[in-house]
Amino acid sequence: MNFDAIADEVGKDFDAECAANPQKAAKVTAAPGVSGPVGGFIAEILKGLRSGGMGVFASLSWLPIVIELIVKYGPQVLKIIKEIIDGWKGGQTPISFAKTL
Repeated sequence: MNFDAIADEVGKDFDAECAANPQKAAKVTAAPGVSGPVGGFIAEILKGLRSGGMGVFASLSWLPIVIELIVKYGPQVLKIIKEIIDGWKGGQTPISFAKTL
């Protein structure tokens, strides 16, 4: 399975989890500009991180940050990719980056 397929599955799984637990999903679905499932945005962001030079496991480790940035910015895929790549290239980890949110 290639990374794009993995990213797509992560997005689908996220949407399924949100559908099964609407209370848990409320924070994400209330984000600015979000009017439905966000799994497609998550998949595109993960693919963008991979294209930006991150390894497979590194990009997946940023998934909680991806979700937090969707909550913060809405579906601004390129902005989120740039912010994470800049942090990653600057030496930040998902944990250190989360402290800046």
